[in-house]
Amino acid sequence: MARLRLFYTFLLVFFNTFLFQKGWSQQRLPVTNVSWNDDTSGLHFAIITDLWGGRRPGIFEDAVVKLNLLQPQFVISVGDLIDGKSYDSVEINRQWNEFDRDIAPLQMPFFYVPGNHDISNEIMEKEWRKRLGQPYYHFVYKNVLFLCVNTEDGGSGGIKKDQVAYFKKAIEENKNVRWTFLFMHRPVWQGKGQKQEGYEQIESLLEGRQYTLFSGHHHTYLSSIKNGKKHFVLGSTGGGSDLRGEKYGEYDHITLVSLTKNDPVIVNLKLDGIIKEDIVNDTSNTVTQCLINGTWLKPLPVVADSMYVSQLSGKLVLHNELNIPLKVTGSLAAHNGIEWTPKEIDRVVNPGTDDTIHVVLKNSKSNGISLDSVYQLPVELRGSYLLNEYNYSIPFQKEMLLSWKRPAVKVRSYADASGKMKEGKDVVYLDRPEFIKGPWYWTGKDDSETRFLVSSDEKNCYVNIEVKDNQWIPGNTDSGDAILFYYEDKNTKQHSLVIPVRAETLANKTDKYSGEIKTVSSLAGNIFQVQCTLPLSLIKKADNSFRINLAYRDEDKLPKKETSVFYWKHLWSTPEDYIHSGVFLIQLK
Repeated sequence: MARLRLFYTFLLVFFNTFLFQKGWSQQRLPVTNVSWNDDTSGLHFAIITDLWGGRRPGIFEDAVVKLNLLQPQFVISVGDLIDGKSYDSVEINRQWNEFDRDIAPLQMPFFYVPGNHDISNEIMEKEWRKRLGQPYYHFVYKNVLFLCVNTEDGGSGGIKKDQVAYFKKAIEENKNVRWTFLFMHRPVWQGKGQKQEGYEQIESLLEGRQYTLFSGHHHTYLSSIKNGKKHFVLGSTGGGSDLRGEKYGEYDHITLVSLTKNDPVIVNLKLDGIIKEDIVNDTSNTVTQCLINGTWLKPLPVVADSMYVSQLSGKLVLHNELNIPLKVTGSLAAHNGIEWTPKEIDRVVNPGTDDTIHVVLKNSKSNGISLDSVYQLPVELRGSYLLNEYNYSIPFQKEMLLSWKRPAVKVRSYADASGKMKEGKDVVYLDRPEFIKGPWYWTGKDDSETRFLVSSDEKNCYVNIEVKDNQWIPGNTDSGDAILFYYEDKNTKQHSLVIPVRAETLANKTDKYSGEIKTVSSLAGNIFQVQCTLPLSLIKKADNSFRINLAYRDEDKLPKKETSVFYWKHLWSTPEDYIHSGVFLIQLK
């Protein structure tokens, strides 16, 4: 009898278990007829994106807490984990130690992927290899191939041939995986041909397989389709951001990826909510980037006939490059007592057109405007687009440049008893360059100071230039410290010449250029002096004016060579160049 009861008990347990696994039971349950979501091949991982480029304290630390609540199988990054920008191994290690402390509470594996802040020179790559090993690598998990690409190969931008060969081998040896995921910092996939910096060779190896790519760097989210595959630029996880919201791709988030039997499911989890995958897509990204970049607002530079004027007339060009209407609103605020007419702007700009607003500037505190004290005016307006019932609207500020046609003073001694250029209102300082080529490393007058004075007599124009620099690098036409001088002849043809700082300190070094342009240069101590002599017959126009521009090319040998070029006026023959830029007037008797 006991054996019979045991047999019946066994049958009851068996059938209950069998029926329950089939979704049935003796009691009807309020549940849909879907199999349990317990696929042992299921993959669930999380991605963090940029921390640096202006890290905001507490954000990433909070993200680690939230990741532990979500419990993904592992976490992977797309780079910029430390601030970097150093050649000091002690400082680099201090930064990595700080990050390691921040990531230590994470309860699952964390995969490091380098960004340009993590590896920005050979020393930083060496420190990476010492701490973490190879900066590019792959692994396979649950029959899924993960490719972690280094876009800063060799301590500089790009993907070199050894890395390409490595991934070629990894891809060929894992032909039968069910999916491939790629992770990189800079979205080099957005380029074309060689602009992909070597990634195009890896991309060609992926043809015919299922894959998804994740990148970062821009701190602005984008979901895009390339080659029929999803490509992402992630936002930030504490890195610098204006945080204008998810519609603009500017928000802090964690990206969650789930892969079962079908395509990956991707969702962006803000630290205070969940965001759908395509909140910024190729269409809306065009709108948001137009507003963010401010290409719709163009204050035109104003060049007055003299330094002191009673009022100025200017133009604001509202440019709508898209195929939907642009609305521009706002108030033009007074600056240094200068007020605008009109003050209020409320315009709708039709698709693909420009709308020019004529403005008048007056000084409410006096009877006129002195341009030697006011050289630019801030213009802030709000641009708005309505797309698919979303209102995209942000303010943007640009500067209206103000200058005047300067007089070429009559020739007189420009130097004091020591040979240095005299001070005075006619001396022009290159401390507010309108155009900068290369990185902005100028730290003030102690770094370098460039100034010049323009004079003329009955035959010639003279441009006296003086440069002080804390580190002289002998120059030539292509590199090193040098003055770049530009002039326009009387037929408006533009010319340029390079006046390098000489290795020797010989005074009165003279060069002649085409058109009888002559320069005399000298280097003594920390002062480089140049005088350019230009015949008026070559450069004087019918209205007794001539036009020049100049720049100083400052090369510094830090741990690594850096070159910056500071231009007095916008570079000629570019869209930013403007009429009467750099014009001088010859003083008649």
